Formats: sequence, structure tokens, C-alpha cells
Amino acid sequence: MEKCVVFCVLLLCFIVCSAVELTFHVDEEQDRGTLVGRISDSSDLQKLLSVEVLGSLKYSFLVQGYPHSVLFTIVNNTGLVYTAQKLDRELLCGFSDTCILDLEVAVQSTISQFFRKERVKVVLNDINDNRPEFTSSSINVEISESVSVNSSYQLEAAVDRDIGNNSLKGYELVSNSDIFDLRAVQTLDGGSVVSLVVTKSLDREKRDRYNVTVVAHDGGSPSLSSSLSVIIKIKDVNDNPPVFSSPTFNVTVTETSTVNTVVVTLTATDADTPPNGVAFYRFSPLLRGGVTDYFRINETTGVLSVRSSLNDIQGKTMKGVVECLDHGSPPLIAQALVIINIEDTTNNRPSINLNLLADGEVSEYAQPGTPVAHIAVLDPDTGRNGIVRCSLISSAFELQGLDVDEYKIIVARTIDRERESSFNVTLTCFDAGDPPMNRSIVFPVHVKDENDNSPIFSRGEYLANITENNEIGEVILQVSASDWDTGLNSKLRFFSPEGDKLGVSVNANGQIIAERKFDREVEPNLRFKVFAADMGLLSRTSNTLVEITILDVNDATPTFSTSTYVFSVFENQKSNTAIGTVTAHDGDEGVNKEVQYSIFREKSDDKDIPFIITPSGEILTTRPLDREKKRRYEFVVVATDGGESALHGSATVIVDIEDENDNKPVITFPTKSNHSVALSYLTPPNALILAVTATDDDWGDNSRVSYHIALGTDQKLFLVDSEIGLVKTRRALTTADIGPHNLFIQVKDGGQPSRITNVTIKIDIVVSNETMLSSKDNEENTLVVIILGTLTGVIAVAVIITIVIIRKIDNRKKHEQDMLTANQTTINPDDVMKLSGPHYVIKSGDVSFDSTHSSSINGSNDSADKLLRERETDLQRVISLVMFKVNICRKTRITTLCFVL
Repeated sequence: MEKCVVFCVLLLCFIVCSAVELTFHVDEEQDRGTLVGRISDSSDLQKLLSVEVLGSLKYSFLVQGYPHSVLFTIVNNTGLVYTAQKLDRELLCGFSDTCILDLEVAVQSTISQFFRKERVKVVLNDINDNRPEFTSSSINVEISESVSVNSSYQLEAAVDRDIGNNSLKGYELVSNSDIFDLRAVQTLDGGSVVSLVVTKSLDREKRDRYNVTVVAHDGGSPSLSSSLSVIIKIKDVNDNPPVFSSPTFNVTVTETSTVNTVVVTLTATDADTPPNGVAFYRFSPLLRGGVTDYFRINETTGVLSVRSSLNDIQGKTMKGVVECLDHGSPPLIAQALVIINIEDTTNNRPSINLNLLADGEVSEYAQPGTPVAHIAVLDPDTGRNGIVRCSLISSAFELQGLDVDEYKIIVARTIDRERESSFNVTLTCFDAGDPPMNRSIVFPVHVKDENDNSPIFSRGEYLANITENNEIGEVILQVSASDWDTGLNSKLRFFSPEGDKLGVSVNANGQIIAERKFDREVEPNLRFKVFAADMGLLSRTSNTLVEITILDVNDATPTFSTSTYVFSVFENQKSNTAIGTVTAHDGDEGVNKEVQYSIFREKSDDKDIPFIITPSGEILTTRPLDREKKRRYEFVVVATDGGESALHGSATVIVDIEDENDNKPVITFPTKSNHSVALSYLTPPNALILAVTATDDDWGDNSRVSYHIALGTDQKLFLVDSEIGLVKTRRALTTADIGPHNLFIQVKDGGQPSRITNVTIKIDIVVSNETMLSSKDNEENTLVVIILGTLTGVIAVAVIITIVIIRKIDNRKKHEQDMLTANQTTINPDDVMKLSGPHYVIKSGDVSFDSTHSSSINGSNDSADKLLRERETDLQRVISLVMFKVNICRKTRITTLCFVL
């Protein structure tokens, strides 16, 4: 009756607590870190548990009793299982049809009492990574020439470590004769016997040697193969295989049998003569593990004996295939089945497999019922000797049944690490034998600290003083706090968001440090909170109040309302004209606050600063100012307080001198010595005669000049461009226009009112000497005129365009610059008059050369750049030289001389 009750209880516990079995598949030979599967995806955990509990699950391998656990890794908080190394199916499972690696995973919640085991089977899929292999690459076979047709000779079979379609599938004979064929027969252990079959009569006198190749191939894709070279000598034949005394040997051995105990002696006979008789015994080479781990066979005597302790397999039955080989070439093989029964005769102590969860730590937050460890009890005995019960000795934990011979250790009450940091637990398991056998283990369980204590300051409020104008980095005071937790939960850091804004910081030691210089006039005291926070995952904080009083010193410097004052005043104003006022403030009190103003001068009589400053800060001029001499003044004003150790403040004052239209335009071309030009009466309309140029020392609109023909001047013959001063013919000239003409030009600036400068240009319209020449002379000089005229015209046009562009650039720069120098260098192009169009007149000093081709004079005043002025002068000299050569040629009418020139 008692046994029945125990059985029912165990059965009920098995139904409620039985682990879920999961199956994953993974190919062999994959790289380390290959994903095998996720525990939560393949089980019913998501259906059973809430999202919150699912997120708190922790996964770990139960390694005791599951040696294959070392081949895998599991992510503690996700349940993802990965390979820990490359897995070789053939090494782990040999020739088994299926390779299953058993694992067991503990799943527990950190916020609830949930605990469950997940049994995991990892099926290691075979890949075609092994080719069929022969033990040697070639063998010699001797066959008697008198052998009958269809006689067979056993060859060495190939071994393929793969399984299924990837395993060995067949053989092929490659031969250059039809004397032999190949036959393969499957054996008991799944291997094969390969025989060479004689298909025709042999005649040693005709041929005493044959070379054939046996090719073994598997069923993989692509197929792998290997070959065996068979050298056949025609001689006698080994035609009788060994024969075991029995096809099956069934024996029993006790679990207490020691190593080298004889289990059974295998015997076999061979009808052949001794040279071809029994050679040796062995286990089938296709066996892996199992029977060969516990038993071995003597190759010569056939004695099968114990290899290692049989305690682990007591009550089990082991099976294996043994082989006997003769001395033939090739050898013949006989096989027999050995069945070994291991009898349970003694009562052994139970063994305890302890799997501590979370590395043997339990949180002090753990609720009663939280699992701490998994216990698996193993007792290989049978009957009452194999029934095991366990008990636990602990003040904080208790034992709870989980499955048959499995338990879990759970938390029995609330625990507090600050009171009890660890527990020693004693577990005792004993069987129901007579007398009972038992085993005990003692193991520690450490209480994991949780951040359940806040930091505590040594004082509720801290007071301190610091003198203003302190050194940055000066330590003001130090606060201290402590925490009852351990590790990171007790490691503290100090900080003060309010203090950071006020210019103080708190370092790791609790020292409050000045990060800036303090000014009592701005802030007489500082009040802020300092916080202490531990380094726990969910950090806990506490705070204390700190008050710092700033002690005063005389340190306030007079400060101007702005660092730079910008004023303006028109030029030519009388002395003592007010231009503006500066103001300075001093944060001190009494005489320290009284401010006196002065202008900083390198010398007491410095006349470069034509200003004075009044006690109220008003700035006055000391003389009329001329913008053309200096357009901006910049100086420093100083404010000095009345303190015993006077402090000074300063500001920059910039005075811009506004322009008045007090300068007339200055005409730079024509000049008094170069103001006349001769034109042919054949000059066409709109022909360029010359360019009038002028400058104005004023600024802005006051300096912008325009060109006009004065009233009362005949405007029928000539016109002038108002912007750039180019003088052109208004219409075609006629003989009626021959004679001198005075052209009066007015140059106006843009001021209000404008200022005007006049210039008179003498233009002489003449008859060309060329019209008096004979037609013969014209013909002789046509080539010269065309070449030199064209060349000179191109050069003249290029020069005029260059000068116009230079002038425009000069005007633009003059308009954009903030300051221009009062004295500008003016080019005086007296020696060269530049002409454009088809006519030229050159004047150099008192010498004038005239030609039938005359044009306008163009002068240039370029104040922007010295280099441009030099280039302009060079071009003018080139034109003068060319025109000089043209006149000589035309006057001499000597063609050869012209070309030389």
C-alpha cells in the first residue's frame, strides 16, 4: 500500500512538473556561434506567461548529467541557443542513423515563482563531408589459375562515416579486361562485403597479372568517391572463410566485475591450411562507443574482457559485432553477434548532480518559491535499492519535488543581504536498500545584493565661506555619505545640478570646488543642494543643503556700457563740437564708485587725437577736421574709480568723419601741354577722338564725376560720354569743317551743390597729305599701309578697351573702399595721345607726326594700382613708336625701309 501511494504521488508530480521537450535541427560542421534555436519560440511559454514575466525569464543549461551542454551556449536573458564549436556528427555519434544530443535547460523568472525544465534534443544533421575510404590505396590478390568461373575473392570494403544518402552507396570496377566482375553484400553491422568475381577461365601461361580499380562512391550531391587499386597475381586461392563456433554469444557479467575480468572466449575455425587459417579477432570497425567503451577483445586468443568499471551500466544489456579474419590475401572475414548482460548485484550510493542556478546566487528581492538550484539524483541500482529520497537542511531554503529523482531548491522566506550575506545548505539523499545507502553534499548559496538602501549624508546641512576673486579649483568644503549596500550599489557619486549653474562642482570624494571666480557684488551667497547617488541599476539618491557665503574685497572695475563706441561728425566743423557721450558704471559703493574719464594718450601733447572728454563723459573736438586727410579716428577712453587702489576700465571710441563736398574735380587729361588733336576731314561719325579723365578727392557721390559739353559750344560736330568722358564725332566731317575748333568740356561732381572744373580741347580738322600723292605712290605703299594700319588699329583698340576697363575697376574700388589715402599718384600721359578708329595722330613733346589716318586722344588716370599704370604707359609708348614708324614710311614712301622699321 505504501509503495502504491508513493507511486501515485510521483506519477502526479511527473504529470504536473514534467519538462517540455523541444527539438532543434542543425547541420554539422557549421562555424562556432551558429544559431540552433530559441527556447521561448519553440515552447508554450508565450501562451502560459504574461509579457512581464516573459521579459524576466532567465535561461541556463543544467550541465550535470548532460555532457553535451559544453557544445552549446545559451543567452541568459533571451534563450537563444548557439553552437560553442564546430560539431562533427561522425565523431559524436559514429555510424548511428540519427545523431541526437540531449540538453536540459532551466527556465526561471526573476519576479515570480515560475520555474520549469525544458528538455532539448538537438538533431545533428549529416552533411556529405566524408568520402568513402579504403584503409590502403592498393592491395595484392593472388588467384589460382585453376579456379572455377564465378569464384569470388573478398576485398577490403570502403568505410563512409556519413549516413543516409551521404553514406556509401555502391562500387564500380574499372578494368581493361572482362575476366573479373565485382559483387557487394551488406553485413550485420550495416557495412558490406566486397568480392572480386572471376567471370572467365584463367590461364597463367597467357597472362599472370591483372590491374583493376575498385571505385567506391556515396549518394551525396555532389557524390564523393575513392578508389582501391587491386593487383591480381594468378596463383593459388584462399577459398574458405573462418567460421565462429556460434553466430551469437549471449553472456552475463556482474556489475562488480573488475577490469580484465574474462567475459567470454570467442573461437573460430578455418578449413584452409595454416597459411590461410585464422589470423586475428576484432570488434567490427563500424562500432563506435557503447560496448567498446566497457569491453575489449584479444586479437590472438579471442578473449573478451572488461575494459572499465561496469557500475554505470548495471542492469543494462550491451551488444556488439565481432569479426574473425584469416591470413588469406585478401583475408576472408566471419562475423558474430555478442550480447552482454550486466547484472545488478550490489547496492550503490546514490549520486547527486547539483546545478546551481544563476551561479549560486539568489536575489535578496527573491520571493518565497523562487528556485535556487536543480537536483538530479542518479542510482543505477534496481528495485528498492534504486528508490531514492532526499532532504535539505537550511534556514532559508526548502526542497521541492520536480520529477522522478529530480528536485528543485526554492526560497522558503524573505531574505536580507545586509543581515545574512550567504547560506550553507546541506542536501542528503538515501535509497531504500537494507541497509540504506546515502550521499550528502554541502554547498553555499550567496545572497545577491539589490539596491534597496539609499545613501545617507553625515550632516543635514553644510555651511562654508569663500572670499570673492578666489582661485578656480579652490576646495570650499567636503560632504560625505555612506550606503549599506555592496559593490556598485554602495559606490557613490556626488553631483549638484543647482551648483553646476552657480559655478561649483562636486568631485567623486564629495569635495565642493569653485569652478569660477565669485563676485560678492553680483551674488553675496550661494544656496544649493548636493545629491549622492549610488551606482546601482536603479540608482537611489539622497540630498543635503549647502550654503556658501561670499566674503567681499574691493574688486569692482569701472565698466563702460559698451566696449566700443562709434560716433560720426562732419568735417570742417568748429572746435568744441560735441560728437557723443560715454558712460561707465562701478559696482562698488562710496568713493570706490566715483568715476573720472580721460583719453589715453601716448604723449601728453599728442595732436593725433583732436578730442577732449568732459567729466560727464562727453567728447568734444579740439579743431576743425578734414576728411581728405584722415577719415577715421580711433582712441581709448579710460574710466578710473576713486578707490584707494584705483581700478581702471576702458573702451574704444571710433569717430568717423563724414564727407562734405569741399573739393572740385581735378582733370588729369588733357593737360596744359597736351590738349590739342588734329583730325582728317575724312573722319567718319561716332569716331573716338580722345578720353577726358578726372578725379575728385571727396567720397561717395561727392567724388563721382560726370562729363558735359559746356553751353555755348558748338555741339553739332562733337559729343562726350557723360560717364567715362569719351569724346567722339557726332557726324561725318566735310571740307566745310576744315579748320580749328575749340571744344569746352565741363567736369561735374555728384555733390549737392556740385562743383565744376572746365577744360578746353583744340581740335584741328585738316586735309590729309596722302591725297596729294600720285596713284603710283599709292600702289607702292598699299601693302605697307594695310599691314601697319591694321596692326596699329588692333593695338589701339586693345589699348582703349584696356584703359576703359581699368578706369571702371578704379571707380568701383574707389566707391567700395572705406578709406582712401589723401594723396594719390596720377599718371600724366603727356607724351602719348591714344587714338582709335582708322586714323591716328601722335604728339610727343614739340614734335607732331600726322597721317591720313587720325583718331582721338585717350588719356588715363588710374589711381587703383601702380602696376596697371605702368602697363598703360608701356602700351602708350608702343602706339607712339608704331605711329612714328608709320609717318616715316608714309613721308619717305620707301617700302623696304618700312618693312625694316
